[in-house]
Amino acid sequence: MKFNDVADMIFTSWKAGDHTPHILLGPPGIGKSAIAGLVAQRMTEHVRSRNPNAGEAVCRILDCTTKLPEDIPGLPHIDRDGRESVTRYAPQSWLHELCTNGAYGVLCFDDGTQASQSVQLAMRQLLLQREVHDAKLAERVTIIVTGNRREDKSGATTLPAHFINACSLHAIEPEFDSWANWYGQQPNHAPEIASFLRFRPAHFHKTPADADQMGRFPTPRTWTKLGARWAVHEGMKSRWLDVASGLVGEGPATEFVAFLNTRAQLVDPESVLRDPQRALPNPRDVLNTPDKAYAMITGLAEVAAQWAKSGDKAKEKGHPLAWLRAIGHSTDGNREFIAVSLNTFIANGGAMKGLLQAATANEKDPLVRVVVDYLAKVVK
Repeated sequence: MKFNDVADMIFTSWKAGDHTPHILLGPPGIGKSAIAGLVAQRMTEHVRSRNPNAGEAVCRILDCTTKLPEDIPGLPHIDRDGRESVTRYAPQSWLHELCTNGAYGVLCFDDGTQASQSVQLAMRQLLLQREVHDAKLAERVTIIVTGNRREDKSGATTLPAHFINACSLHAIEPEFDSWANWYGQQPNHAPEIASFLRFRPAHFHKTPADADQMGRFPTPRTWTKLGARWAVHEGMKSRWLDVASGLVGEGPATEFVAFLNTRAQLVDPESVLRDPQRALPNPRDVLNTPDKAYAMITGLAEVAAQWAKSGDKAKEKGHPLAWLRAIGHSTDGNREFIAVSLNTFIANGGAMKGLLQAATANEKDPLVRVVVDYLAKVVK
């Protein structure tokens, strides 16, 4: 299943009051645990649509590889009840929070397939009964278990049959468009990462079996980490290959750096947005290879989307028309390139509504006309 489809399914089940736990299995680094955060976010939006003063959904993600069995049910302590001494269990703070009256949210057992068997057994009691000792989960808390598969070569084990039989089990596969839209919303993440991956989608996700000699391989997680730290090293070109290789592996890093070098040799996308025919008089001659074309059209989309949230009123107002004219001129009507640039624009926060309004108001402009027919088919 795709990332967003799984999140929708879990959220819909929660709204209906379904307490069935969900097991999400897939290769490492594809954002399985991030689904818990997305579901919690949607829970918050749903609850606050009815009660604006409601608190946020609780989202507790527990790394099962670091847990001991007693970390799940809590620790015993002696309680002197009257004349008799009895042993009770004090729940961990995260469990206490999820058991509080009125609490709602997500409990995620992350990397459950890598947990020891004793930890899995401790988890099972919460999955089956939603309570352990005197602690009982609040009614509006849902449980998610994530894990890798044995074929992923990541130290995962097969979950016990009785464990699986208590849950709804789903296979998660990496899906670029959902990730790119999510990535584009993250602050201070280099947009060049997603643009490169539109050009070379084969590098979006690989398995440990495809790792380089040092064991490094690209996943959505490592590309996200690279995007977050890229600004620190962006001005130090001599470090680019080492920085990228350290996260995504030597092969993908080499191609990524080559993509950036190609961009640097092209006309500045901002000047093309301002005056496409003057800045790029002969696009067929300049953008004569796929890497150059992808570098330019994704660069135009990134800059146009940045204009939309720049705080500059002139840029904010003019960015839809600027993108339409620049893409109409640069792509020469190539539908694949228009689609790539449009997806990049939206993933980086650009609005389709603004493009449609600008297209309608300027449909007689020959450069805009090149893109109008494609946009009309997209919104049907």
